[in-house]
Amino acid sequence: EFLLVEIIKYPLLWRLIDLALFISFPVLLSKIFGGGKWMNWCATAAVLIFPFHDMGTAGWITTTVTHFWPFWGFFYVAWVIRKLALAEKIHPAAAVFAVPVAVVTGSHEQYAVIMTLLLVLSGVYLWKTHRKPGNAVLFWTLAVIDVVSLLVIALCPGNAGRNAVSIADLPVYATFGFGQKLYLGLLSIERVFIANADIVFFLVVLIWTWLVWEKTKDYRRTFLSALPLLILFGQTVLRTAYPGLSGLFVMPGEILEWSWSDLSTWIPMVYLAVTVAAMVYALYQLFGDDLFAFISVLLLVGCGFGAGMVLGFMATIYVSGERVYAPLYGILLAVTLSGI
Repeated sequence: EFLLVEIIKYPLLWRLIDLALFISFPVLLSKIFGGGKWMNWCATAAVLIFPFHDMGTAGWITTTVTHFWPFWGFFYVAWVIRKLALAEKIHPAAAVFAVPVAVVTGSHEQYAVIMTLLLVLSGVYLWKTHRKPGNAVLFWTLAVIDVVSLLVIALCPGNAGRNAVSIADLPVYATFGFGQKLYLGLLSIERVFIANADIVFFLVVLIWTWLVWEKTKDYRRTFLSALPLLILFGQTVLRTAYPGLSGLFVMPGEILEWSWSDLSTWIPMVYLAVTVAAMVYALYQLFGDDLFAFISVLLLVGCGFGAGMVLGFMATIYVSGERVYAPLYGILLAVTLSGI
């Protein structure tokens, strides 16, 4: 939020930067995945379906600077890392610009962790292919920025302070143990993406299912990949048409207490487990020919889900809106574009 403190004083400057980032975002996405007319359209569609409406829940300036700007920066750094790993030439201006972008992106804990994974995967790829990065100085500069960012985040007293204030507003949270906080995080993911039939999540699993069919032409593999779609169908069509099935297709609320012995406590977890298993299966069908590619996308998707799940360990879980799931949204869209 160090950038927000200054930018909020100049609304016009914020508007210009925000507009530039939004307009350039589909171009950036397309470049990451090879470009071309078809990819340009796919990248544009990915940006248009992203839930930007939630970027105003804490005020447009505050939310975009602290969430959308690091989100854009993450993809810019990913584009730079990709070029470094492939030993491609990077324009000097783009290389210099990557440094402040990495600083801003690394200041956001979720993106700092995912950026670490990208750097590690690129390092493994370079070692595997016996290559050197296209710009070794830039590569190690990004690595140092990332490590320093993680250390600063871990040692920052502001995080603990904010959590203490939130617990004061939500005293019952202080009584939760590890298992309850883990359940809260997992339940929140199930509520946002599955129970509420999130449109981005629906389109992602639909496209994955279609890609599996196009690649395998196998009904069984396609059916297994489509299990998340069947769950979403139950959560929307069946629950609406047959209200008596509401006990089977549970709609979790923003709950703070539950009983471990109730079936309704576990049904969302079953749906989440089946959904994740089917998604892993679909990813294997799409990327399994290259073990390194499969493990890479699996780790990235895992980081995305982890970035959402870890919110259960924060007392602000119910006051942050959907914007906190931006890393998961972004990774799901990125993996989809990669599959296309």
